[in-house]
Amino acid sequence: MTNEVQVLAQYIVDQGLIASWVGPDNISQPPPKLQTRWLDESKIPDSERCLFIRNTSAGGGDRFVSSPVVTIAFMSKTTGDAPVFCETYMQLVYDVLLGFDCADGILNIEPMGKIGGPYQMESGRFVYDTEWSIGCESGLISS
Repeated sequence: MTNEVQVLAQYIVDQGLIASWVGPDNISQPPPKLQTRWLDESKIPDSERCLFIRNTSAGGGDRFVSSPVVTIAFMSKTTGDAPVFCETYMQLVYDVLLGFDCADGILNIEPMGKIGGPYQMESGRFVYDTEWSIGCESGLISS
């Protein structure tokens, strides 16, 4: 059975997005933290940003193919960080995912809309997010 969150997280790592990146000010920015499945904000220092990937819904499907929805969110530092940094990074992630070459049990990946945000968390972090419908093998392969 495919774990779509882990496959997408590894793809993002392999594409070099959990590394230094160029911000909207054309200055190199430090790599974000990566969290999957469950957000634990206490593990993100105030001075760091975080990319968070999780299942939003189980979606529909059958014994052959399911279509879960995955949300990918990027969070700013808690203070002194303009939302445009999140928007810039999320656009990088969005563009990279459009080029995902189906593999590891994922049959297709489609954005469910544009990038949303900014939203502000209680901690002061700004967030931009995007949702993706992931077609993946459910587990039963017919013979």
